[in-house]
Amino acid sequence: MKIPLFMKDRIKYYLDFVPILIVIIYTGISIGTMISTDNILYWQHYLGITFLILNIIVLCKYHQLGIVFFGFTLIIGLFTLVSFDVGLKVDTLHVTAAMIPIFWGNAMCLLWLTIHLIFSFRYYVGIATKDYWRKLFKQIQSA
Repeated sequence: MKIPLFMKDRIKYYLDFVPILIVIIYTGISIGTMISTDNILYWQHYLGITFLILNIIVLCKYHQLGIVFFGFTLIIGLFTLVSFDVGLKVDTLHVTAAMIPIFWGNAMCLLWLTIHLIFSFRYYVGIATKDYWRKLFKQIQSA
């Protein structure tokens, strides 16, 4: 049985929401844990919650821009400028006895960024070109 093209596009559209739903659920659980254990919410947590709310709004109104903005949010989450975890979490990965660091950041954001790119990489093709941004802003203006 062959799935019609318009159904494939609709399925892909809804699959774009999976990574942000995962982050929202994880953030809700983390905030609940922090409140129940008297942990402190830092400014990175508040900024993370604000970015999630903005991501949802932009994703629903301008889908492609929302996808790109969510990717940006996850990238700055790698460096713990926004946080979705209990406390402020920084993971490191070292190689050899010389302790040469190959990763320093939030590993959960790296996992979510990987999942996000698996579901929505098609929106990042050509992102370094002027034409990409021109088309994106044209779509925003016409909406």
